[in-house]
Amino acid sequence: MRLATVRDLPAITAIAVDSWREVHTRLIGFSAVERYLETSYSARGLRHRLEDHPIYVAADGPSVMAFADFFIEDGCVVVSELCTVPRHQRRGCATELIDKAREHGNGLPV
Repeated sequence: MRLATVRDLPAITAIAVDSWREVHTRLIGFSAVERYLETSYSARGLRHRLEDHPIYVAADGPSVMAFADFFIEDGCVVVSELCTVPRHQRRGCATELIDKAREHGNGLPV
């Protein structure tokens, strides 16, 4: 578990795009998903998020297996994104990222 760097942004984008298309297309439709991805995961949008608040990655060496970004708002930690590469699901990556959010919040509710 480590803080994401600019070098991780392409992997984070790929994980998010795959996750959003797989999960949310059925729920909100292809066009809505693509608009979200275009805004949130453009190079500029993602770099802004990285500068604004922490993004953590679960990584095996240089390979990013999962990521989460979170921030503190109104007295609680808000996990704004949590995505895992499908082949790494159910291996504890998401749990570790949520634990990191709790640690970041220093006792605040998540």
